[in-house]
Amino acid sequence: MPASPSDEAHDRARANQRARFVLGLFIALALISALYGAGVKPLLKAGGLIALHSESTEAKQWLHDGLGVSSPDVVAIFRSEELSALDSEFYDEIEPVLEALDELESVESVTSYFDSGLISMVSEDGSQAVVFISLRGDDTAKSQALPGLRETLEGSPLSVQLGGTLPAEAFAQETAFRDLARGELIAAPIIVLLLFYFFRGVTATLLPVAVAAFAIPTTLAGLRVLTHLFDVSVFALNVASIIGIGLAVDYSLLVVTRFREEAAQGQGVPAALARTMKTAGHAILVSGFTVAVSLAGLLVFPLMVLRTIAISGIMVVGFAMLGALVLLPAMLALYGERVVSKQGQDTSPMARQLRIFAQWVMRWPVILTVVTTLFLLALGSPALRMKSAMPDSKIFPPGAEVRVVDEILEAKVPSGFGNQPLTPIFVAVRSKTDFSAPGEVGKLIAYVEALKDVDGVDRVESPFASGDLSDPERAPRLVADPSLLSSEERDFLSDTLRGDLALVYVYGEAPWRSNEAGDLVAKIRDVPKPELEIRVGGPTAENFDGRKALGDHLPTVFWLIVATNILILFLAFGSVVIPFKAIAMNVVSVAASFGALVWIFQDGHLRWLLAFETQAGIEVTIPVVLLAVVFGLSMDYEIFMLSRIKEEFDKSGDNTSSVAIGLEHTSSIITRAALLLIAVVGAFAFGEFIFVKEIGVGLVVAIFLDATIVRCVLVPSTMKLLGSLNWWSPAWLRRIWNPSFKGL
Repeated sequence: MPASPSDEAHDRARANQRARFVLGLFIALALISALYGAGVKPLLKAGGLIALHSESTEAKQWLHDGLGVSSPDVVAIFRSEELSALDSEFYDEIEPVLEALDELESVESVTSYFDSGLISMVSEDGSQAVVFISLRGDDTAKSQALPGLRETLEGSPLSVQLGGTLPAEAFAQETAFRDLARGELIAAPIIVLLLFYFFRGVTATLLPVAVAAFAIPTTLAGLRVLTHLFDVSVFALNVASIIGIGLAVDYSLLVVTRFREEAAQGQGVPAALARTMKTAGHAILVSGFTVAVSLAGLLVFPLMVLRTIAISGIMVVGFAMLGALVLLPAMLALYGERVVSKQGQDTSPMARQLRIFAQWVMRWPVILTVVTTLFLLALGSPALRMKSAMPDSKIFPPGAEVRVVDEILEAKVPSGFGNQPLTPIFVAVRSKTDFSAPGEVGKLIAYVEALKDVDGVDRVESPFASGDLSDPERAPRLVADPSLLSSEERDFLSDTLRGDLALVYVYGEAPWRSNEAGDLVAKIRDVPKPELEIRVGGPTAENFDGRKALGDHLPTVFWLIVATNILILFLAFGSVVIPFKAIAMNVVSVAASFGALVWIFQDGHLRWLLAFETQAGIEVTIPVVLLAVVFGLSMDYEIFMLSRIKEEFDKSGDNTSSVAIGLEHTSSIITRAALLLIAVVGAFAFGEFIFVKEIGVGLVVAIFLDATIVRCVLVPSTMKLLGSLNWWSPAWLRRIWNPSFKGL
């Protein structure tokens, strides 16, 4: 017995009531999250490239616990136009500041030429002296102490400039937030205008905005919660914003377009919405999982920056899916008539033209597959000469204080420091007993002499490298009775030897961030060390270990992403062939984006447009992040198209027509989604940070190629070539899992 009109009205009223409750709940969550998440920015950290549980981190722990030695948090350069740092008058000027620093509770140690006697802490012409300052507490406490420290240092009558890790991270945070604000300010109006042009209606335009307005604040709130558990990279915020806005737009386009298509066939709002969520909702569910598992691959790397980018990306994917699968249907249930009224035809002229184009492509599948693949591989060929580079001061704009300090330290001119103060490789040497025990000092002296002979070593600084303490016969007596040494030798000995632990400074010939300096770390670790425990640390070793961790884990991450994507695609489509074909096309897209990165940033093209300085190579984490993000977003488009093709194939069994119809109904969605995402990413690519520029450019290239050449040419040509094999799987596997789209 059919339902009466009064029953239908009652059901519709109840459905609307539930939709209003859902809408109110999501608005409340978004507002609460926005208020709480607004406080996340000061809690985020720059850096994050130090490999966890590496030899360099172990060396750092040894030296901090045993000798109170650590890499400086702040580097201060004091300068005088008239005085030499070697004169007593210079010391008279700087002494009150050094004493004031010692009295600050936040300061753990202060190291300068005036207490260490290290001549490398004075510039060659004597006009400048560098002071290293280490602070107490965790990263948050150190960041909070920086303004007070700066105020104390600026009380000196000498000119002072601050650099080093802590000021660099503070400046990096400010720059990243500025880039984020600028990117969102540029992207927001462009997105709204494009959405209005695509949808031709205010209500439909506001739907993707609403999903993004839910996904981004909730992710910020989630990140703030995580900052109480572990360090979170500031770049996680940038990447989350790009992915969140992109997926909110992608998913909303897919849902609204399918909803209008169903409504255009005469179905009412409830029926059209139900059909939409069975089809487009299924595609979103599969897409969200593929993007999330691609990003999850970054969790394998023992680097804070990559792990937190992965976590923030997974969170924003989850919230975007929640918005698309729950919030968006609720809004369509309430305002669906307004969305439908703006659509007067089933498919757009552009979509019908793309169907004709797909049919033309499928007439020449072999030629177009070969030509297109070769073209994409040619675009990716520059990637074969990609060089990796650790970030240096060039990531900051010219004239920035932290960059100026770094340039002064590295400058091999009379007013510079010749790259000496920051280049020591810290070699922590531990004896099995105590260095005062018979024979132990002799082992240390022999090891120090061996370090001097390592190719690439400029000099070795240790009490046992020269003088009386370098004599194996006299050294044991002098260690037992340091009063026989000069005051400078006693101070140096007490600073670098305590019980069973000794510190040796090794200075390399190459700049400390260079690949050659990293090679020197490896050579030092290979030096024979009879009956001694050695840990090599310091900034150079930390860079080396970070780069090595990336190289060691990259193959695992790549195959993990590939394997999980294959599994999800198989579960979604029941085909053994489709997943491997999708992976192959994604690899080509990734290769092309890598090639663009090398051509632009490593070779230095388009500097006039993107405003950057040519780098020695591509920042080491960029290829890894791009691999995960591009794989996820490319698979996003692949699933949109394959879902519709599979749906049509299950209805008709005709491979050629199903590909053409699938392309007709999804290509315009993919093209529009890609255009909107390019607008978002492009806005971020014009920021100040080269990290964000490289991510942005790599994504723009990959998205453009994926939405045009790959989806419009390579997909239909390969689908035609494979024919019915597209959906093949072994009979025994079909009996276990064989999803059908007929009921969608």
